[in-house]
Amino acid sequence: MRTITAETADKPFRLRAWWTPRESTLGMMALAAIVVLAAALRFANLGALGEANHYYTAAVKSMLLSWHNFFFVAAEPGGSVSVDKPPVGLWLQTVSAYVFGVNGFGVLLPQMLAGMLSVVVIYHLVRRSFGVAAGLLAAQAGGPFSRGAGDMQVTLYDCPG
Repeated sequence: MRTITAETADKPFRLRAWWTPRESTLGMMALAAIVVLAAALRFANLGALGEANHYYTAAVKSMLLSWHNFFFVAAEPGGSVSVDKPPVGLWLQTVSAYVFGVNGFGVLLPQMLAGMLSVVVIYHLVRRSFGVAAGLLAAQAGGPFSRGAGDMQVTLYDCPG
């Protein structure tokens, strides 16, 4: 509820949801450009990676065979050996492979999306403490060219490059 006083009577009422400062708009446009650059760099030359790591691709194939293999992150179709990595990354790869097929794109898509998301996370973490310019600089330096910050385990450990 807005209280009208002598100082606020002559000022127009603005809805904050529709009003964005110029600096914020330019910052969002710059962040979008950095995310597009990160996407272009991650999707460029995708064919050179093939199926990334054949060990994890085989695990994804076996996880597609049954719910037991999926839940226990089975490394082979019999379901008696599990993968030595945290399961969430491989679960996301399996869902992606279920939708797009077991190929380089289907297996690597979750890592590429996580890498692009890491750009946005780095920007917001730094912007809160140091401002928009520092957030954009950190997103540019740590996002598109990094091999770690928010990427999943296969990008961290197993992809060439």
